Amino acid sequence: MMKPVFTNVCLVMSGITLLAVLTGCGEQSIQQGEGLPHQVEVVIAEPKALLVTDSLPGRVVPVRESQVRARVAGIVMKRHFEEGSDVTEGQLLFELDAAPYKVALAKAAAELARTEALFTDAQTRAVRAEDLAKAKAISVQDLDSARATLASARASVLAAKADVDSATLNLGYTRITAPISGRVGKALVTEGMLVGQNEATEVAHIQQLNPVYVDFSHALSNELTRQEDSRTGKLLDGDILEARVEGTGIQVKGKLHFTGAAVDQATGTIALRGEFPNDDGQLLPGMYVTVLTRLHNQPTAFLLPQRAISRGADGNPQVLIASKDGVEVRPIQTGKMIGAEWHILSGLNAGDKVIIGSSTTLQPGDKVEPVIKQQSHTST
Repeated sequence: MMKPVFTNVCLVMSGITLLAVLTGCGEQSIQQGEGLPHQVEVVIAEPKALLVTDSLPGRVVPVRESQVRARVAGIVMKRHFEEGSDVTEGQLLFELDAAPYKVALAKAAAELARTEALFTDAQTRAVRAEDLAKAKAISVQDLDSARATLASARASVLAAKADVDSATLNLGYTRITAPISGRVGKALVTEGMLVGQNEATEVAHIQQLNPVYVDFSHALSNELTRQEDSRTGKLLDGDILEARVEGTGIQVKGKLHFTGAAVDQATGTIALRGEFPNDDGQLLPGMYVTVLTRLHNQPTAFLLPQRAISRGADGNPQVLIASKDGVEVRPIQTGKMIGAEWHILSGLNAGDKVIIGSSTTLQPGDKVEPVIKQQSHTST
């Protein structure tokens, strides 16, 4: 009866011994694994030439626009243009009823003829009075009266000529022409309507659309940097702009037209205007566009992928450097995002191996095995 009990005890002791041996082997393997360096993906910090730009919202405005108005009162007789078409300066747009103005011109011309006849008669009488005065055949008062009549007749002729000129102008205003070349909108009046009565009625609107302006605002500090770099030659073609229409493939290069002379006290920005060719008529007045401006040309700049940057306990940006002594925490100063990369202003040296994607699992001093990842820099 005692033999089976002894056998069971031996089996249990053998199992415990085997488990202890296996556990010891496992702990030894884990300790050996912990001594191996971690493989980490790194990018090599390499200085590259970087053209720093800024994207700003802008609005398209026409170079010139005109509210075409009726300058005399009259009934619209005929329209001479297609709505939405391009017109040239001086092109006939509308005709008003010219009959009343032809009559007025004829009346003014007749009055001019009458005053000229009176002037001729007064001139003849004045010459005769001068001769008689020399012979003392008339009094001085008669001579003065003849001279005054001549001066009055001369003034009447001038007034009659002015009336003729005014009547001629009014007759010409019955033909409403385009004051500028551009694209005309819809007709604001139709045949048979009375226009110009007690006010200068707007009959059409013309906008010059090639080229066009784009108005936008820029932070004063950035604009001063651009101007300084352009002046010193660090930034070539600093006045070159590019307009893009979001959601489309429209991209148009232009140039800076002017910079404002005052700073907006509320926003600290300064107004600028760019000029862009618009041969295809794709840029329309009132359209919002994105304006790319060239700010600064930096010959040596560092760019890092976004996932290479982490935040320390103080909230400031930092990177992990794979050095021969292990992982090193390096504080940095970031600039602006350029595509999917950060522009690093300070904290990096050429050749630094920056760890990407492992900031949460590594500690300072950890031994790592860097695996280099090719990095593509974007100049913008």
